[in-house]
Amino acid sequence: MIADRIAVMFNGRIHQLAAPQEIYHRPHTWMVAEFVGLTNFIEGKVVGQEDQLLVVDTALGTLRCGGLAPVTDAKPERLIAVRPEAIQLSGRSGGGTSGAGDDVPGPRGADPTVNRLRGVVRARAFLGNLVDYRVEVASGVVLRVQGDPHAPFAVGDPVDAAFQPRATWSVPAREERVS
Repeated sequence: MIADRIAVMFNGRIHQLAAPQEIYHRPHTWMVAEFVGLTNFIEGKVVGQEDQLLVVDTALGTLRCGGLAPVTDAKPERLIAVRPEAIQLSGRSGGGTSGAGDDVPGPRGADPTVNRLRGVVRARAFLGNLVDYRVEVASGVVLRVQGDPHAPFAVGDPVDAAFQPRATWSVPAREERVS
């Protein structure tokens, strides 16, 4: 290990000072998240809290988020952030993307503790130790997913993309720049 604490700066100001693992797994802003690795951002509005999780309405449905960052009633707009390696793909029969009319009972499917989205593989790139997928889940929203290089998913395959709420975190919406 080169350092036990890292400062991430933008425009001469420190945005986060923490251990490398905390900066990667719990960045305070979207800028820090993008700086330290690949991140999927899902826009939403916080509508509540349940079992130490944020409840967030998004274009993809209501999702649960593990990062309990401070949220004000005046600014409930947040980004749910999830790393590509935290999303698990599984096969399903039938086509289409998530949304009304699909036969999954909501974005968590049969397991209420997991965020689950229906999607279609739109791109696949073999990178040696992993495969980098682009999965369209709804309304043109594309998630980046990284997984097992032996996975059988091809472009056009219908899939479920699932991620645990505790593998996500919440950051202020992009309009709210932290200084």
